[in-house]
Amino acid sequence: MTLRTPIQLRSKLPDVGTTIFTVIGQLSAEHNAINLSQGAPNFECDPALIAGGTPGNAGGP
Repeated sequence: MTLRTPIQLRSKLPDVGTTIFTVIGQLSAEHNAINLSQGAPNFECDPALIAGGTPGNAGGP
């Protein structure tokens, strides 16, 4: 079975433009910074740092 007409999808976010995620990502790359807002760093944290935080810090993904 082949579709004769392609499915048309309409964005729920038309004309959004540049988002804060793009801006922060570019700035962190430009300044060689670790972008903690988007899942970086991708290595284990020192257990002492986690122990000093709130109980929710130890949950992880």
